[in-house]
Amino acid sequence: MSGGQISEAKGAISQSEAAYVRASVAADVRSDGRARLRFRPCVLETGLLPQANGSARLRLGDTDVLVSVKLEIGEPLLSAPDCGRLSVSVECCPSASPEFEGRGAAVVQAELARAMERLLLSGGGGARRSAGHSTVGAAAAAVAAAAAAAVAAGSGSALDLRQLCVVHGEQVWVVYVDAMVMDSDGNLFDALSLCIRAALFQTRIPAIKVFPTALGTMEVELDDDPLACTRISVENMPVFVSLARIGAHFVVDTSIEEELVMDVRLLVGVNKQGDFFTLEKGGFAGLEPTSVFRLLSIAKQIGRDLIVEQDKALLNEEKKVEREPHLDKLGFFSA
Repeated sequence: MSGGQISEAKGAISQSEAAYVRASVAADVRSDGRARLRFRPCVLETGLLPQANGSARLRLGDTDVLVSVKLEIGEPLLSAPDCGRLSVSVECCPSASPEFEGRGAAVVQAELARAMERLLLSGGGGARRSAGHSTVGAAAAAVAAAAAAAVAAGSGSALDLRQLCVVHGEQVWVVYVDAMVMDSDGNLFDALSLCIRAALFQTRIPAIKVFPTALGTMEVELDDDPLACTRISVENMPVFVSLARIGAHFVVDTSIEEELVMDVRLLVGVNKQGDFFTLEKGGFAGLEPTSVFRLLSIAKQIGRDLIVEQDKALLNEEKKVEREPHLDKLGFFSA
């Protein structure tokens, strides 16, 4: 990097600002007062979009994301005739960050969408490492073995697509997960994964009646009762925990300033049971294999704690709606 700038691609930060960020991390008192392994305050709302089958909005510090889930009947893949399909798209508002202006937005959106799909469809050896990052090879193999063991023990894949089958080989539910980044202050991977999990928790699958026709095919019909529905199970669904190295120390839930000066990032997918699903490395610096296994232990504990707290909040909100079904939503996007 030349001059007084650390990064021109993602935004500008001066050498003095970068030094301040590194010093605050080294002192375990980050610029916003947090310790290295502490998340920012999180605000979660669900059921904000009445036209969607499920929706959620999550604010992690100043990072603000909105997710909607829509269900449609479609055809299964030839390779998986008894499984539903999943499609994830991410859109970043240009006003959320200078990184999202021009062609840069398309690159970030595609990267985020692919990461979310890999997370939701992982399992049975779903660990993945980025090409060329040999230092995480041993850890990636261990995560793959752990994911395979979880499936063998009945933990299964992240999202069970078999529950979305309507007529074997003919019709299945297609789940469209559409996410929007409305404001970005870092840690989009973790924020999006938490928000998607909440939106899928709130998603209801309409009841379907299947009738044989005179032509030998099967015809489907939606149940007239809007309350006759099932829900998508998120019990096994993981979330991302990102650990970024700044100087000699690792931090979680990075702010945008911290992301501009981080050397390397480890992205870990972990569920409530502590099973690992994905492992990806970003950045140009290397990682010692021994440190990777220590980071996996940290990610496991943090991920489990995040999901437990999220489930408590989701269940409390669900009980409140059951007690007061006509309670108006106060969210920004409520109807």
